[in-house]
Amino acid sequence: MRQLAQQETNRPQVAQMIQMTHALHVDHMDVIGAAEAARLLGVSKATVNRRAAAGQLTAHKMPGVTGAHLFDRDEIESLAKQKADA
Repeated sequence: MRQLAQQETNRPQVAQMIQMTHALHVDHMDVIGAAEAARLLGVSKATVNRRAAAGQLTAHKMPGVTGAHLFDRDEIESLAKQKADA
């Protein structure tokens, strides 16, 4: 019963996250999470999140205190290529 109540509580937040993700796709962005961005850049997920928080990487934060960062795949792949070419 408690689990069902928790699911009901999370529905508005889930709906908001879905809406934000769809809004990002409307802009023709292929978004990826911090783990995928970290893999492409060859750094840790924590480093990616720190760089996003510092404004060094462009990120869209999902709602909530612990909301995930979403990144534009093209931008991250471009940065990874620059890093590899350096």
